[in-house]
Amino acid sequence: MFGKIKKTLLNLIPLTSVRRRWRSQYLCPNERQLGEVLTDKITELAKMSGSMCPVSNDETHDRGYILDYVARSLEYMKGDILEFYGTKTYRDTYASADRKFYTITSFDYKKRLGNVADFYCDFEDENTLPGEKFDCILATQTLCYAVDIVQVLRNLKKMLRGGGRLIITVPGSWGYHIEGSPITYGFSVHALKMLGEKVFGEKNIEDIKAYGNLKHLFISAFGMSNKYDEKDQYESKYLAIIGARFRNEQD
Repeated sequence: MFGKIKKTLLNLIPLTSVRRRWRSQYLCPNERQLGEVLTDKITELAKMSGSMCPVSNDETHDRGYILDYVARSLEYMKGDILEFYGTKTYRDTYASADRKFYTITSFDYKKRLGNVADFYCDFEDENTLPGEKFDCILATQTLCYAVDIVQVLRNLKKMLRGGGRLIITVPGSWGYHIEGSPITYGFSVHALKMLGEKVFGEKNIEDIKAYGNLKHLFISAFGMSNKYDEKDQYESKYLAIIGARFRNEQD
């Protein structure tokens, strides 16, 4: 066990020439290659982060991906927009003359936080849905807390006007399931596509975009800041966030 820890530590920090020789002598080629990759990534992270703790919620390890996907969907955010209540709303950033925002959350949140939203419901019970219809619904990192995801998607669809869009983000399949976490599900691109097809129909899946890479994995593991860089390349082995846009067919 000590030997494994020692090798890991030597691979995770920039190495002096002496340490490089030690590593090359005692590690197999595949381990040496992995060590070099990890060393480069950690060095890159150290320069990028500048801090082990995010300065704000916008710098947490997955927030940059979420904000990027919402920004990419801006042209579809028009008219009456319903967003899930959070500590910081998209209304603060995107409200304009042609975008009127409303917030919604669960009855449980109302009990805990008081009257913080415009609407309240049980997202799995269609009988509690507001009677209003919306041109767009923003649901970032919310489906993962549901038990019956298909029913929640159907209920969200019922709150959309004909031609309206549901814009969502969900967590990927790794790194989110820890003991005591309220998150019920992690997703794959295929799973999210299947859910979209089941509720909205294949032709109404307008977009699915995945985010995540090895750099993100280390950011997540060490709780480091992550100011999203559009040059970040998605690596399928390290799926972190998936964004999707579904269209409600005209009535």
